[in-house]
Amino acid sequence: MLMGIALKILSTLAFAFMMAIMKAHIAYPLGEVVFFRSAPALLVLFVWLTLRGEFPRALKTNWLSGHLVRSIAGATSMFLMFATYIFLPLADSSAVLYTGPLMIVVLSAIVLGERMGFSRVLAVAMGFCGVLVMLSEHLGAGHAAGSRAIIGVATGLLGAFCVAIAMIQTRRLTRSEHTGAIVFYFQLMASVAGLAFCLAGFLDRKSTRLNS
Repeated sequence: MLMGIALKILSTLAFAFMMAIMKAHIAYPLGEVVFFRSAPALLVLFVWLTLRGEFPRALKTNWLSGHLVRSIAGATSMFLMFATYIFLPLADSSAVLYTGPLMIVVLSAIVLGERMGFSRVLAVAMGFCGVLVMLSEHLGAGHAAGSRAIIGVATGLLGAFCVAIAMIQTRRLTRSEHTGAIVFYFQLMASVAGLAFCLAGFLDRKSTRLNS
């Protein structure tokens, strides 16, 4: 259990570092950011599985539709989370996106049938109230800033919901699927989606130049 806790803390630190870099380079197109966030992970995964002697066996799956649900939810959440950093400051973005774990608690009870005691329900309610308190001053700014903030909050909440779906589906997948397969199909989907957005943006710019 201690190892799991330590790994979770390290992953959270890595994720925070990634978000800070993303905010600092927000001028790059979303598709490009998503692609370069996901594609290199495939290479790391292949090397890791090869060193363990599990490549390509670990990529085999008997539940492709389950991976598709998890991958679509995960890729969508990535686009929405990165978009949130365009409209909100880093602290406010984090406040919105941290509603994801709260949503996971609720969905785990609905989808997985896990028990929610009174203390957990109270904690989730307090968590949502805390997010509202953190965002209230920012959302009460001037009209233009408020409009951007509302868009940012909307994309953040939707992104957090997609994260919750992805995590719940990951929990279901771990019952029968190899970790390598779960990571592979998600990163592949995100890489393809990011590349598609890059291509769409390139074609749009090319069409604009031709028509001008």
